Amino acid sequence: MTKFVAGCLFFVLCAIGLSIPVLAAEQDDKWSVMLNEFACNLGNAESCVNLGVLYQQSSSVYRDDEKAVALFQTGCEDGVSQGCANLGAMYESGKGVELDSNIAASFYLKACEVGNSLGCSNLGSMYEHGRGISQNYIKAKSFYKKACDAGRVQGCSNLGFLYDEGRGVDQDLPKAIGLYKEACDASYGEGCFNLGWMYNQGRGVGKDNKKAADFYSLACEIGLAKGCAYLGVLYFQGEGVEQNDKLAFSSFQEGCDGGSARGCGYLGTMYFLGKGVDQDDEKAVKFLTQGCDAGSTKSCDILSLMSE
Repeated sequence: MTKFVAGCLFFVLCAIGLSIPVLAAEQDDKWSVMLNEFACNLGNAESCVNLGVLYQQSSSVYRDDEKAVALFQTGCEDGVSQGCANLGAMYESGKGVELDSNIAASFYLKACEVGNSLGCSNLGSMYEHGRGISQNYIKAKSFYKKACDAGRVQGCSNLGFLYDEGRGVDQDLPKAIGLYKEACDASYGEGCFNLGWMYNQGRGVGKDNKKAADFYSLACEIGLAKGCAYLGVLYFQGEGVEQNDKLAFSSFQEGCDGGSARGCGYLGTMYFLGKGVDQDDEKAVKFLTQGCDAGSTKSCDILSLMSE
């Protein structure tokens, strides 16, 4: 989009009271900020929220969490539910403002009450995990259902987990599987991973590691690191797929790169054993340490054995 064309679009949008679309930060920060700032100053609340997103997400000199908070506050006060939801996220993370879970929950609730699915989903997550507020699975279920009904597949997947575990609801594995599938069909990685786990463990379905591998692979392709790691385990053990050390190694590498403790632990193990890669104790220790530090007790155990 040339600046001339964008400028014409900008004045047309302002004239009819619509917000300015957010351009990708890496595409043209300066131009995006200028357009949305101008519209925000004219009283367009959605553009204020857009501008806040640019300040929050920018990787350039425009990054400014405090400005983002102020702009989300403006949008929220002027009735833009996304501004309230985003403001809740800032208070929950303590970015640009002092961390305050109660205030975060209040903004999520305000957004959810007018149909904002992100507000509902995030509030459900706070109640499910007792993150800053009292844990309450029944409330978590209620807010996840609102989010799912409003089209946020993260809410569907999280609701499925409650039915899977019987938290705040009677355990219902077929319902959990249906909700996971709904999320996976919409390319939500956790939904695909959870489906893979159900087939891997034979929970509510016949045990089928071939289908488990398919769903773990989908999760990995979507970008969920643990999906890559669990797919690697199936290749490593030859369960549901033909045993293949090289594919196991590459899956563990991708998982580890994405932050999966299991991926790092298995990667270190492959270096230690020399499977799918040349044996290398130094790299084995490096990746096992990463896995151990990230919470993999098996990685810690192997490190202890290596040091004896």
